[in-house]
Amino acid sequence: MLNARKLQPMKRSTLIALLGIIFINSFAFFFVMPVFLHLFMPGADSILPSGLSHASRNLIFGIAVGLSAFTQVIFAPFVGHLSDRVGRKRVMCWCLCALVLAMVLALVGIAVHSLTLIFVSQLLSGLSSISQPVARAYIADCVTGTMKAFYFSLTTVAMVIALVVGPLVGGVFSDKALLVHASNSLPYWIALLLAVMSVVLLLAFVKRDVIHDNVAVLSFRSIMAVWRQPLVRYLLLSFLVFEFAWAAYYQHLYLAWPIQYHASATWVSLFTSYQGVLMIFATTLMYWWLLKKVSVQRIVIWGLLITGLCLLLMLLFPTQLPQWILVTPAAIAIAVVYPSNMAWMSNNTAPEHQGSLMGFSNSILNLAWSSSSYAVAVMINVNVRLPMLISSVMMLVAFGLMFRKKERP
Repeated sequence: MLNARKLQPMKRSTLIALLGIIFINSFAFFFVMPVFLHLFMPGADSILPSGLSHASRNLIFGIAVGLSAFTQVIFAPFVGHLSDRVGRKRVMCWCLCALVLAMVLALVGIAVHSLTLIFVSQLLSGLSSISQPVARAYIADCVTGTMKAFYFSLTTVAMVIALVVGPLVGGVFSDKALLVHASNSLPYWIALLLAVMSVVLLLAFVKRDVIHDNVAVLSFRSIMAVWRQPLVRYLLLSFLVFEFAWAAYYQHLYLAWPIQYHASATWVSLFTSYQGVLMIFATTLMYWWLLKKVSVQRIVIWGLLITGLCLLLMLLFPTQLPQWILVTPAAIAIAVVYPSNMAWMSNNTAPEHQGSLMGFSNSILNLAWSSSSYAVAVMINVNVRLPMLISSVMMLVAFGLMFRKKERP
């Protein structure tokens, strides 16, 4: 074990391994959305009773998607703090083993048509995804300044690539009209293989464990040390607002577009994949250029304004073509907001609390995604355009909250 203060700059192989782990965990979340449409919506592959109402199916879809995120809401701060005390690598290994088990249970659940096993798989998948904030804490231990923000953006790239590939894999490999040997279980077999690979990556390339020797024992008080910092607490709460807004927008696509535009799951997946391509561009070459010109605080503030205005225009012009046009600046803007906000918070947090900070940020991120999945399922049954209204208003509220904060170095 090594004391975190003695770590040398991160090796490229270690960074690549951490990015691979983040990708795999994100993939496990995003690819299930189109698969769930086959499992829960009316059709030959549905595991639900044929007489179940469409509203009930929407609710089950929202619960299944939200379970993974809800698990992280509860446990991420504890696991993040634990990684400060016992080491990042050890905690990540525990999480990735949970991912392997989650994929196995999902395969069994599909085979026996068990909704319970699917739900348990989602819970374990949520626990496994806590390896993502622990990986970011490892990065925060090793790099500082502009490079920290850029490395955080690379973790966003890994998540976004999963956003692009996940729905496509889930949609194509579970759609028998597109692939002869397609099935609901095939994407899970792919995810199981990737989960095993993630364990191999961790053991082979993340050779040093990070331990801070001045971290208090695990307790509610020690975990809340980060939350007691006024600026960090303000940024975390603002983070909740804009992530809820984007999550509600993203998740409503799978339920609203089939109603509004008679779009298939594959067509919706293509649209979300287009968003992902834009985000990858934004968080690589474009973000590196931005960091040389603009502070991370300004990137957050103006990125939120651009995203909020685009969502509002999508609401005002509800036909399909404006959605494709307006999502371009929106996806680019929100993509650079996320790593900038993470760097802003990390720069104002002590080294021995980076794991706790990343745990809290992950908890808030998934609170936004889990609560929005439930909210969207309910709002769609009231009015198909209601989620877009809520998303645009909350994004502009987040802009207002961030704009009020004076910049700090």
